Amino acid sequence: GVSYFPLEETLKRLCPDTEVLCEEGVYTAKGESFTMTVEKGKTYLEINGRYLYVPRGFKVREEDGMIMVPARILGQAMGLQVDWKKKVVIFTTVGKPLQEADKPYTDDDLDLIARVITHESGNQPLEGKMAVGNVIVNRVNSSSFPNTISEVIFQKNQFPGATNATPNFESVIAAKLILEGAN
Repeated sequence: GVSYFPLEETLKRLCPDTEVLCEEGVYTAKGESFTMTVEKGKTYLEINGRYLYVPRGFKVREEDGMIMVPARILGQAMGLQVDWKKKVVIFTTVGKPLQEADKPYTDDDLDLIARVITHESGNQPLEGKMAVGNVIVNRVNSSSFPNTISEVIFQKNQFPGATNATPNFESVIAAKLILEGAN
């Protein structure tokens, strides 16, 4: 199962200086070391320029409309370990909120994958775009293919002409999500 927590209340308990604003279904939380954005209807959150996939999306609390975030995703974003003791979720600080400077990929890899995604699935929903990006990442991780994103993309007859595409916004998001580990 997935445990969901109210974004504003949880962040204010974890980081009392946090300010959460909501405008047209977009929640922006600002703390000393982070800015997090969560949007109703989306399947990802953004924190300090990093994007995390939320496969089941966010929930909305009926009584007040507060957006609810999965505990593990919130923990990953905020540098927290998430454990369960019986039915109680325990958040333990083990790091710091994700930072753009610590992203696990290069801007060149992001650009290449976003171009291929746009070329191959630019008119598809986010999950379709992510599927194309995952083909590339899965090949990089396979011993049957080259071991870098660039080598996989430029391998003969694999993605001809794909790097000529201009990435659209959602293709860039899909690329960031899969480069962060979404599958």
